[in-house]
Amino acid sequence: MTVFGKLLAFLNLALGIGLAMWSVNLYTNRPSWYDEPSDVVDKGNSPLTFKQLKTEIDALTKSANSASAKWGTELAVVVEREATRKDRQGKHAARLVIAKTGNNANKQFAFTELVTDPLTGLTNLAQFGPEVLGPPAPGETTGEPLRGADTLLARVNTDTAAIIQVADQSKKLRVQERVLAEEIKTTETRYLKQTDIRENLTNEYLFLAAFEVNVYEDRETVFKRKGQLERRLSIFGQPVGKD
Repeated sequence: MTVFGKLLAFLNLALGIGLAMWSVNLYTNRPSWYDEPSDVVDKGNSPLTFKQLKTEIDALTKSANSASAKWGTELAVVVEREATRKDRQGKHAARLVIAKTGNNANKQFAFTELVTDPLTGLTNLAQFGPEVLGPPAPGETTGEPLRGADTLLARVNTDTAAIIQVADQSKKLRVQERVLAEEIKTTETRYLKQTDIRENLTNEYLFLAAFEVNVYEDRETVFKRKGQLERRLSIFGQPVGKD
């Protein structure tokens, strides 16, 4: 036998002796599992017995049964409410379609007041309340019933397109206004210049007209003086001939 084999045999013997000693110690110091639990327990001790374990198992079993029964009851409630949710989901989808376009079959407008079921506290999806009115137009006391959301959206899109078109036209007109303002400014400058020229010409015409009158009067005066001079010279001899 080799040294390694002898070592293994020795370890096996030592392990066997140790297990035997632990078993004897566990048997001699075994807990009082089958004893009745004592009414008074020393401080720092927590004795365990099968009767305590059975009592705890029974209590936990009752709690589990109660929780299982409650779970079954709550499950039935959840199943019922899930069925109600699916039913109301379809009805809400139908009401949503009406809210978008209205109900053309019975000529009903889109938006109506909600009717509450007094028993459940939920909205009664089978009934329609009064129609919701929009703001009154200027000069009127009541408004018209609101159209569907899609109808209003289409109208908004149409109005938006018209606003964009008017804005483009306004932009073009503003550009045209600036061009016309420049033309008016240029024309007004020309008009003022022409007015000044006309005024100068008028003044010159009046001046020349007055000057012509003075020249005519001077000419007549010269002719009169010449006649007088000729008459005065005629007494001295042969009359002076006219030029």
